[in-house]
Amino acid sequence: MLRSFPRIAREMLQCAQKCSRSKSSMSLLSPGELFYLASELQICCDHGITLPGQLFSNGDKNEQSKEKTRNMSSKITLPGQPDQEFSKNEQSKEKSRNMSKCITQDEKHQIFLGGSCNPTTWRQDEAIPLLNDRGITFYNPQVAHWRHELIEKEHQAKQNASVLFYVIDNQTRNVVGIIEAANFAGSSRKLVLVVNAYNGDGHRINGESISDQELFDLRKSLDLLKDLMERQGIPTFENIPIAVKCAEEILRERDVTKCVNTQDKIRTQEIDEQLVTLFQETFNAFDTRKSGTISLDDVCRAYGRIYRENISIGDLRNALPQCDANGSSSVSFQQFCSIVGNRKSTDSIECSHDLYLTGEGADWKEQIAKPLLRKHGLSYFIPELYKEDYFTALCRSRVLLFVISENSRALTTMTKAAFALGLRANVILCIQRLRPDSKINGCEKLSDQAIQDYNRGRDYLADLGKRNNVPIYNDIEKAVLQAIYQAESKSS
Repeated sequence: MLRSFPRIAREMLQCAQKCSRSKSSMSLLSPGELFYLASELQICCDHGITLPGQLFSNGDKNEQSKEKTRNMSSKITLPGQPDQEFSKNEQSKEKSRNMSKCITQDEKHQIFLGGSCNPTTWRQDEAIPLLNDRGITFYNPQVAHWRHELIEKEHQAKQNASVLFYVIDNQTRNVVGIIEAANFAGSSRKLVLVVNAYNGDGHRINGESISDQELFDLRKSLDLLKDLMERQGIPTFENIPIAVKCAEEILRERDVTKCVNTQDKIRTQEIDEQLVTLFQETFNAFDTRKSGTISLDDVCRAYGRIYRENISIGDLRNALPQCDANGSSSVSFQQFCSIVGNRKSTDSIECSHDLYLTGEGADWKEQIAKPLLRKHGLSYFIPELYKEDYFTALCRSRVLLFVISENSRALTTMTKAAFALGLRANVILCIQRLRPDSKINGCEKLSDQAIQDYNRGRDYLADLGKRNNVPIYNDIEKAVLQAIYQAESKSS
């Protein structure tokens, strides 16, 4: 180590010397911590990351910030402390979190290459050569052996990136990639998405066959993700070269509509141009037949693309009385401008429900949630039971409760939860990990790899929740009681 990497060795010795002078409880580096630091530095070398000169000068400041975060997260409201299922390794994770911050906080890349990892090779085979040709810097998170400590390192790289480039490939379950993309869509980050749909029956992931039900669940989650992207006006592609070109246009702050075909989903420019130009670009993106008109459904989506909020078909009919009852009438550009130009502020929209609660399984809803909600006289919306648009209800509910149970893959629920966290909504999470003996819907047993994939998604969602100071429970009844408490507090 000393001979091969003399500069890195000096950095390690400087770290050890400064830590030994510190008055904090972490006064010395243990052999395990020193080994971990060495592995982190090796990863930096492998990825071509330049280490800052004053690598460890902010240690004390990080400790103070970490202590402040601990104090804030400990102040949880009634009815009790959130469960510690996802906090038992918090001490070791905090150590790695501070080390990772030191290494990555000054590193800024134009693009973060997120999404499907092993065994996919799209980064090395397609994306990286295209980015190198264009002189675009990037961060590649793909490593041979993923470990939990990389969550913080990747988080810093995502925060520093100008554009998030995500590929959802059909060779993996994409649990984490789907959750992350949904979260960035909710937070209105600059995002470009590539989706390769899952094949038909007999589809295999990492060499193992998946059940028809799992294939259905994965497709359902992808459909949900694409719907969220469309509502947020985020470009979605099936072709990596075209997506890279779009990402370059976003980086150069040019018109992305010029680099793709009309059938692709295009993100419009930020609202700093003339409104008429913005409306025209949005209208044209949906008028794929160049007929001069778009459907009512397309108007709803276009409205959401411009304002990041939902409008119902009923509101459109009120605005356009000539529309017939079945909603088949088309809307001209002049009518479209009349609708979007008279937009009402989101501040004037009243909450339609006290609680929005979702999650696989009916038992907890019937036996726990509904009786408690009726007892407290609160209104609620359960998307699995009602036909109302889930997006409208999600945006117009005071409190959002997401239950990720131990007997479900819960990918669609985790996707919605991540999106809601990106919106900075009032969210409560109940996360139960899959166990080796867990059975989906009481009958389907998962493989070890599947359990690992879906639990990794739970870890990422829990990490997002902690960063947003969201209460996280393992017990469903406690989570419901907390949701009721917050809903009553907001309505009073």
